[in-house]
Amino acid sequence: MVIAFGQPASVSKVVAVIQGFGSGISQKEIIASTGLSERAVKYALKRLVVGRLISELILISDLRRKTYQMER
Repeated sequence: MVIAFGQPASVSKVVAVIQGFGSGISQKEIIASTGLSERAVKYALKRLVVGRLISELILISDLRRKTYQMER
């Protein structure tokens, strides 16, 4: 996957973590893995979802939680 120039470093870190995880990963797990602030991770996830680089899945067992995975 290629991330366009001009993207914040947080976007690249989040993509690397999601790619390494394989299956769905939660926002809390991304924060713990990257060391980024909650705000930076939320911003990166929003940009990636809007750009259709990752998909956001809602867990059936807990509708408040979302997981993220690479778009296929």
